[in-house]
Amino acid sequence: MDEQSLVVSEPALEPAVGDEISWRDRAACRGLDPEVFFPDPGNCIGVERAKQVCAPCPVAWECLSYAIESNQTEGIWGGTTRGERRRLRRIFLRQLRETG
Repeated sequence: MDEQSLVVSEPALEPAVGDEISWRDRAACRGLDPEVFFPDPGNCIGVERAKQVCAPCPVAWECLSYAIESNQTEGIWGGTTRGERRRLRRIFLRQLRETG
């Protein structure tokens, strides 16, 4: 487990009036053991188990966007593996270069 892991084991807290709820507070993985999302790369069952948690998540897109923008290199984020995010990040960076 590395320091870039999801913070998911803290109990959910109600935000104070006027506070915005973070996408992490609405994540399907909230409260689960972070180890679930950092299986060994060759552990296909572990990877699939983590992706199953992400599949119905209402904030999977925000999670994936965060992972790509912050260059998360380990674990399952937004239902994607390291290799899947690497490909998406290349596309993202190419599009930025073409438009910017």
